[in-house]
Amino acid sequence: LVPPGLEIQFQRFIDHIATVCRRCTSDLRDLVQIVASKPLFAFFSAQPSDHAFRSLLPILSAALERIHDPYLDIDELLANHRTTKQTKVKKILQEFTTRTKLLLLASYIATHSSRDTDKKNFSGGYNLDSQKKKNQQQQQKDTTQITSRLTPQAAQLDRILSIHAYIVSAHTLPSSSENDQRNNMPIRNPAVLQALATLSHNKLVERCGASEDLSQLRFKCLLSDDSAFELASNIRFPLANYLPAARHM
Repeated sequence: LVPPGLEIQFQRFIDHIATVCRRCTSDLRDLVQIVASKPLFAFFSAQPSDHAFRSLLPILSAALERIHDPYLDIDELLANHRTTKQTKVKKILQEFTTRTKLLLLASYIATHSSRDTDKKNFSGGYNLDSQKKKNQQQQQKDTTQITSRLTPQAAQLDRILSIHAYIVSAHTLPSSSENDQRNNMPIRNPAVLQALATLSHNKLVERCGASEDLSQLRFKCLLSDDSAFELASNIRFPLANYLPAARHM
């Protein structure tokens, strides 16, 4: 049964699968076998709308190669795909500096939170204990107001860079003139823009729109929730403090 309110999304799910499957099979039973996977539909539903179709392609390709295999398990294919992708992401992330990792997390925050929350999260002096207390109080309000996960949205470049500048300043300890100099750099400094290009090259963020105007550029973070929170934990960054309660793991 389709959960109430997801009928249109489920129809899109079926349409995407049918579009791919008809190239290899005309047997309705093959289509039903794939569509019947609840984890696959949940995976599809969790993707940004403009990324959902592409996210299914590797799994559908693997399924169609074995479509007549009596032991074919769509749920297992999805689990293997996730494991492979997470392993690849972990390997890539190991090569990044802490500042680049914080830039990736800044893009994740911007993608998964509203601009309306920026004043609360990124203004004034930073005090971890008081920030935790404020967020715990806000979480109680958010929990009653938010019943579903926020849809990821592309964020303006300057918003991502501003969040990055704030969290670098708040979560690193400037202990030298070099660090002070870095913290006083403009948010669009070449090193940060190069790091963003590296993230895009590794398909961890995605550029949205064709504008060449830096003030209009938008990016969307493609990092999964699990990978984002694991990365944050590894560098001891309190990611949950900057997200709505509905996105807390």
